[in-house]
Amino acid sequence: MIDQVRGLLEQNKVTVAVIVDDAYDSLPVAEDLADAGWNSFFDDLTAEDEQNLTAEFGARYDEMEALELAEDNAFIATLWRMRNRIRAAEPVFATYDRAQSQKRTVLEPLVHLLRDDLQLTVNLVGRDASLVELNGQIIFLDLFLGFHEVKTAMNRAAEKVRRLIRSKEEEPPSVILLSASSELKRLAPELRDEAEILGCQFRWIPKGALKDPNAVAESIYDLIVSHSDAVKLNHFMLRWEKALERSKGLFMKSIRSLDLADYANVQALILESEGEPLGDYVLDIYDLHLHSLLEGDEELIAAAKQLSGIDWAREYPPAQFMPSPELNTIMDGALFHNVARSDSYFSEDPYRTPRLGEVLLGPEIQAKKGRPEPEQAECEDLTNNGLVSQNDDGQNIAAHVETEAGETTDQEHYAYVVLSQACDLQHCETDRLLLLRGRAKRYNWKQHDRKLRGQVKTPIMQVGVELFSVDWEIVTPETWLLSELPTRLKSGYRRARTFRLPFALQLQQAFIGRLGRVGTLAALPTRYVSAIKVFIKRGDNSAIQLLEASGSEAKAVCLVGRTPKNELIEWLLLSPDLKDQLRVSLQNLAEDVFPNENPGLKVLRSDPAFLRALSRGLPFNREKQSSRPLEKTPAYDVVQIFTKSTIEAGQDIRKYRGMVIELDLEEAS
Repeated sequence: MIDQVRGLLEQNKVTVAVIVDDAYDSLPVAEDLADAGWNSFFDDLTAEDEQNLTAEFGARYDEMEALELAEDNAFIATLWRMRNRIRAAEPVFATYDRAQSQKRTVLEPLVHLLRDDLQLTVNLVGRDASLVELNGQIIFLDLFLGFHEVKTAMNRAAEKVRRLIRSKEEEPPSVILLSASSELKRLAPELRDEAEILGCQFRWIPKGALKDPNAVAESIYDLIVSHSDAVKLNHFMLRWEKALERSKGLFMKSIRSLDLADYANVQALILESEGEPLGDYVLDIYDLHLHSLLEGDEELIAAAKQLSGIDWAREYPPAQFMPSPELNTIMDGALFHNVARSDSYFSEDPYRTPRLGEVLLGPEIQAKKGRPEPEQAECEDLTNNGLVSQNDDGQNIAAHVETEAGETTDQEHYAYVVLSQACDLQHCETDRLLLLRGRAKRYNWKQHDRKLRGQVKTPIMQVGVELFSVDWEIVTPETWLLSELPTRLKSGYRRARTFRLPFALQLQQAFIGRLGRVGTLAALPTRYVSAIKVFIKRGDNSAIQLLEASGSEAKAVCLVGRTPKNELIEWLLLSPDLKDQLRVSLQNLAEDVFPNENPGLKVLRSDPAFLRALSRGLPFNREKQSSRPLEKTPAYDVVQIFTKSTIEAGQDIRKYRGMVIELDLEEAS
């Protein structure tokens, strides 16, 4: 592993590393000496000591109280310079000297790895060092830097990283966060966000793990192997920030040029006849205007082109952070108007006429045999007009819905999306709403079903704190009298969300049939967590359990996507904790544990490429008995993923290949 990393560093011309730690401070600060026994120090000072301190520190020495002096960094610096001349200072600094020595001892394996094994120039600097001038390409940064208060330490560390990344915009360094704190795992993601650094530029390592050079070298490898693409992504983020600032100025200048008379003209000449509120109309128009200004930012467009030029087919190292739940928020925001705006539509008039794309959520469906139906009050059922659609497999969707609808799950509701055109409603050309019905189910892994390929689905819809997915029954439209809307809202129906126009039109077109199509943004990959166990087969064919994690721990995350042929793809990603636990468990197994007929298992213990591959997206197929995810690697005949088997420690697993990853999707969420 060390040789591999050294070669990679040479190839990428990485020559300078910096370790930033208060262990290398040139002098202490007051916080370092909080427990130094100051009362004894001041009691033991001689008259000559007092005179010397007054001469060195100035008249302030006689003016300040002892407690004030002990908390004054300038006095601490003066006393540090004089420590060999003042006997009473010796016990004050003795504990500090021992602590500094212990800290440097912990860091010695890292220094040895960087300087001797990887042959880098290593700068060892304290907490107040200016990092920009050091030109470090890999920065090892202590989280606390001698500060005990978490917020203060986090703010200082984040500011250091943020300033460094901004000053090296064209070639930002990679940062590895160090700490002896048990809180490192929790604090590292917060620091990453506060420091405005991407996960692909950032790693964290407990100081206790520095004695394992292979683990540290692997983190360095992960950062350097994808560094050039990380720079492009970081550049794209910074261009977004600048584009937003520039566009904000242009946007505000533009809209401030409109006066009350302009708004009055719009209201009188257009909106009055349409029955459209001015505020809603202006929000939509200004939203598009701002988008237009952003699209005209040439630096942003150039950065987007660079991002498109990345070779995504290459293998990337695993992220130290699990897939972000923010994907769900981004996708929800792309599909629907923000809740604050949707609520504003009817905050003053809760019974105002719904608009195209508005979603109403019915009461929770109670589980029962057969197909549950909501109460229908004077509603026409239009399912018998001969409007029949087929999915991509040629199956009749209406028939499929009938067979699938017999079972209900927790928190399942009927959802209704308004298909009526706004102009028909606003001009009173109809007294009825045309709606498409769907089934809103709590978002989980079961919504991703290969059998449902081609069904019209809204992958995610957030209502309050709950996440739903909605299967639309495109041959089950309904009409409601506008006059009965207040009755429905009082009986348990609620106005949940409002689709953005392209997605509302997409559902409208799905109902009409294939006479036309509306193209919309592809959905981002969705995610769910799973329970996991990992076993390995020993020489007598019995199963040894290496690790286990429940679904609530969110250490095994599954991502869901689609192939170009619209087939389901699912990947398994393991958290860094699980990867490290697996690596340690494998290394701790005795040689005689492994069966002679499967030498590949022994190789897994020391093969860094395998451990990296294991933490990337591992494809699996829940419909099959097992999946072999590591195609075109030596581990292809060794590792299997099961979703339909339950294995216990000690069980005979001679029919399995070697390492078994068991996923419990029923515990997924």
